[in-house]
Amino acid sequence: MPSSGIRLLLKIEMGSTNGLVLAKQLKPDLHIIFVTSYAQYAVDAFKLHATGYLMKPALTEDITQELTFLYGEGIPSAKQVRVQTFGCFEISVDGKPLQFKRSKAKELLVCLI
Repeated sequence: MPSSGIRLLLKIEMGSTNGLVLAKQLKPDLHIIFVTSYAQYAVDAFKLHATGYLMKPALTEDITQELTFLYGEGIPSAKQVRVQTFGCFEISVDGKPLQFKRSKAKELLVCLI
């Protein structure tokens, strides 16, 4: 089981770039699982030592299997994120308020949301 390095879910067709090209640039410390609708790229992906290759629509069981391979049974749990937009704008992660170093960052996030 891969134990170190960055883990990445990566599409192959991404508009102006290609996930295989990006993977070549990012290797060797990545564990990449490609998620795509294109079966013809599978051989090229595994030549790059891809950790996995999922065809869309990816089933929950398939994603879970790939993540279990990467993390073992200790798949990281998702964090609980709460965004309050009425009254005053607040974001909390696992019950702890998110602190912004700059007020401008908070303002930009408000605009995005």
